[in-house]
Amino acid sequence: MSLKVVVGSDSSVIERRKAAGKWLRSLRKRAGLTQKNVADQLGISYYTFIAQIENGHARLPERLYIPYAQVLNVDCDTFLATCLRFYHHPSLSRSCQFVKTQAGNSSSGTNG
Repeated sequence: MSLKVVVGSDSSVIERRKAAGKWLRSLRKRAGLTQKNVADQLGISYYTFIAQIENGHARLPERLYIPYAQVLNVDCDTFLATCLRFYHHPSLSRSCQFVKTQAGNSSSGTNG
């Protein structure tokens, strides 16, 4: 997955990144994990990278969205939609929900 959507002023991007970090920190603490636990389970050499993400100084790489959700034991779809909203653009999470709903509706239809 490679998304390069950045919309808004620098300050709005920074604010969303900080909000994402607070959200990730709360999920980690709810899971009873330390930053080092998360880093170790993701195969990241330095737990300080997790600290940088949680402080809003770095962003969670797209390739880690699903593994991160799994480490935190949270719903992957919700986690992905929330990451898209924070890191890319707020409207993308609503688009994901629409696509998911549409896919669910088509799978319950009849063949023919």
